[in-house]
Formats: sequence, structure tokens, C-alpha cells
Amino acid sequence: MALIKIKNTLKISDFDKLYKDLYFLIDEKSVIDVELPKQINKNFFSVTSGLIQFVATWIRFGHAGKLIIDLENEKDQIEKIYQEEFFFPVIAMVWNDVDIINLSGKSFRSILRKHQNEFTVRMRKIEPLKGEKLLLVNFDHFDNNSGILPFFEIKNSFVTNEESLHDSLRLPILNEVLKYSRRSREDFSKIFTDISGIIYELMKNTFEWARDDEFQVPFSPSIRGVYVRFFKRSRTTLLEEYQKSKPIREYFSNEINIENNDLGQVYFIEISVFDSGSGFVRKFKNVENENTSDIDIIKKCLIKNQTSSTSLFKEEKGIGLDRILKILNNKGFLKITTDKYSLYRNLIESVYKPISIDNFQDVELRDWWTQSDTKFTKSRLTSGSNINILYPLSQSPKTI
Repeated sequence: MALIKIKNTLKISDFDKLYKDLYFLIDEKSVIDVELPKQINKNFFSVTSGLIQFVATWIRFGHAGKLIIDLENEKDQIEKIYQEEFFFPVIAMVWNDVDIINLSGKSFRSILRKHQNEFTVRMRKIEPLKGEKLLLVNFDHFDNNSGILPFFEIKNSFVTNEESLHDSLRLPILNEVLKYSRRSREDFSKIFTDISGIIYELMKNTFEWARDDEFQVPFSPSIRGVYVRFFKRSRTTLLEEYQKSKPIREYFSNEINIENNDLGQVYFIEISVFDSGSGFVRKFKNVENENTSDIDIIKKCLIKNQTSSTSLFKEEKGIGLDRILKILNNKGFLKITTDKYSLYRNLIESVYKPISIDNFQDVELRDWWTQSDTKFTKSRLTSGSNINILYPLSQSPKTI
């Protein structure tokens, strides 16, 4: 029996080692337990969705043993851990596949059932978590009443009216996620259509592409969700803490497009949309000829009219990821982790421009680890896709 322990200091830079450890144990044919922390101390950009993706990979490709949680049967302790945004989706994802125990070996499934159901009810009401964050998740391995959120999908169809989703999300985000500052709430209200559009397009993609594999076989377990969080961070602290994550450091170094207040703080939103599907490359590999590289397939997914339920790379498709790039132009940051690749685009430095499918190789993407736009690092296979977005908020007027 082998153990992978997730530390409470988990950062973006830690995931490479986690996957190396996971696949070493898979190659050794070990039965692998995973231990979750009570909390993640500095839960920053892409860490929550990255952890969900890692656990999905463990369940799908590993020899999954038990999920271990650091809990006792105490009400206040359990309520506190459910404010950790990673906990509910991880528990729900592994519910049917592995035993869930505490450090003493006691089974916790019956204890957590009530809390899982209560969390689902709160999600259906779009109730944000404490700490200016919102988590909304669909689970295809549960029935529609307990697994699918009705403001995203009804009767096995994604919502066709974007305005209805816009109306559902507006007050929860404005009143809770951005409740710290009335001024910023007013600024956010002006751009809310764009933010809602990001969520709509990316969740629609998960509905169309992430529920089954490249052979149309449904996944089980299957998770698809969105995580939104407001951050107010010192620019100096960000640059110091993320020295090992050069793309993040370079993005926040831009003081013109990402302004700070008189206290040196930058305000921004994280939007992460994740799924446990096939990922971009495996899903669409059979559509392309054998000479098309993995990176080329991912680039094609970023071109207007290249993703919809019709069939990839044919006619009459949705706007999809091209719309996301346009929304983020001159201000945002995009990170994509899918298949064996971790890629990014800083849309302050690499501005949006429309590109036709014939010129797909002109789409700009960089490798997360080397920052190269020509040489891409091939890591171990991950489950599904994880799309992470940084959206800066205005700092006007300055803090007095």
C-alpha cells in the first residue's frame, strides 16, 4: 500500500511532483491511498481545480485505494472543512469508487452523507462559500436531482438562453463574492456580462465534450464545475511567493494594465472551469489526420467556431474559447492544463487577434514550464481539462 499526502502548503509548482509520484506508483502497480489536508493555507490561482484534476486522474488511471481525511466526528470541525472549496467536490467525485476514512481508519462515508447532501442544496441555491468564493459543480455519475445543477442543464440539455444563467449568477456574485467593496461591485457590474459569458461558454463546452470519451462511452465518475474567487493581494507578496511560477510573476509585474491601490494591493478574480473528461487531445485526435500534433489540436480549439456539439473542425459551431480570448484581451491571463500539457497565454503581452482555421498555427500559446512558444513539455497524462483565468479589477478610485 502506498500513500500520496497532499500538503496544506500546496502551490501551483507542486503539481509536477505530485504527478511524477502518482505515475511512479502506477508503474509499480501499487495500490495508492491519497490523504487530504484539513485546509490549504494559501489557496491561490488554479490550486483548487488542479487538486480536483489530480484526484480525478488518481481515480481514473491509478490503482486507487482509500481517500484519507484528517477529521473526527465533530460538528464544528466538519462544518469548517466544508468551507474548504476542494473538499465537497473531491468527496463527491470518489464517492462510488473508494472508501473514505479518517487517520484512525474509521469509515466516514455515512457521516459525510448528510453534509454532502446539504452542500448540494446550497449549490442549487447558488450560495457562495465564506471568503468571497463560489463553487458550482455537476456530477454525471449521480442522478439529475442530486448531480446536475438546473441553472446549467435541464432534461439533458444545456441552457440555451445565456441571459437566464446571467440572471441566476448576478446577485450571488455581486452580493457575496464582491461584497468587500461597493465601488468594486459597481465596477464589476459593468463587466459582469463578460464574466457570465466566460462561465457560460466554458461550462457549455464541458457539457458537449467532457461527459463521455472519444468513443462516446460515458465517464463514471464524471465531474464538471466552475470555481470563482475574488482576491486582494499585495503585488510585492505575489511576486515573492510565486518566483517558481514565472508566468504568474510576469503577469503581475505589469503595473500599467494591472494597477494597484495606495497600499500596493491588486484586485482580481479567478475563474476556473474543470472537468474529468478526455481532455482536448484525446477527445479530438480521431478527427484529425495522423500528422496533426497535440499542440496543433489544442490551438484549433482556440479558434472561433471550432468547438460545438456538431463535431470539431466542421461547419456551424459555437464561439467557444475564441470568445474567452476576446474578453481577456489586454488584461487577462489564461492557463490550460489538459492531456499531457500545461499551457498559458498572457493576453496583456499576447493580445487577441482573430485567426482563421487555415492559419491555426499562428495561435499563441506558451509552455508553462519553459515559457517557450515552440518547445512544449510533455508531462504525464491528466484527467480532463482545467481552464484557469485571471481577470483584474479596476483600482479606481485609490484607497485613501
